[in-house]
Amino acid sequence: MNERKLRAQIQQMLRELQKEVVPTTTNNKMSKISILKKAVELIQELRSSEEDLKRKKRSLKRSRAVYLSILGQSAGLNTQNKGIIKRAPMQVGR
Repeated sequence: MNERKLRAQIQQMLRELQKEVVPTTTNNKMSKISILKKAVELIQELRSSEEDLKRKKRSLKRSRAVYLSILGQSAGLNTQNKGIIKRAPMQVGR
């Protein structure tokens, strides 16, 4: 690939990257380094958000497991007591 085509591809990729990392309302020309810095910041934010979401997911899975075990125990008790019906003693009329 010759030098001109390579430069053209790099410029095109930088324009595409700028569209992804800069709000669409901002059409200002940015330097290459500014585009790259903004891309790095965005990637770091996304990684941080991903870690937060993973922690939340683990916490929710633990809570779900606790609730399911409580429900399972409750269902087990209901199954064991299924045939036993306790009735209040009947009162004989006076």
